[in-house]
Amino acid sequence: MMMNTSMSSGLADTRLVIFHKQATSARLRFLRFEHGLFALGAVDDAVELLEGEGAASLSSTVEWHPATLQRMAEGYLGLEAGSLCMEPEFYGVVPTSRGVLRLRALALTAIDPPFEAAERIGGRFISITEARGMSALEREALRRVYEHVIG
Repeated sequence: MMMNTSMSSGLADTRLVIFHKQATSARLRFLRFEHGLFALGAVDDAVELLEGEGAASLSSTVEWHPATLQRMAEGYLGLEAGSLCMEPEFYGVVPTSRGVLRLRALALTAIDPPFEAAERIGGRFISITEARGMSALEREALRRVYEHVIG
């Protein structure tokens, strides 16, 4: 898997989805990077989504602590500590052709999305309806986070 090498150590099977939910309108936007949906690294184009839970047994048992992932993402985006909040009840496992991909979701805590921070790193905020050009794996991750956040 292709990843930002300064952030990739031990993150080969973990991907982060960063979102902002507007408090007054419940408008949900996702941060999309130049390389795709996932913070801290892309997923190789050759990775395919598998049906069922058959790949779940391929997952390793060692994981990063959520607070560490949160701090790494804040640093990656150039945000202050506390700008992101890990969604504690969201944990997704997506079987792929290369093993299990673990999904974690992080909410931006500011009233408005940090558009300038996103632009600095070549990203932008999108709604789920703007995901048409994304890979099947990215769209599945968006769907799972969307369902969790909206209910």
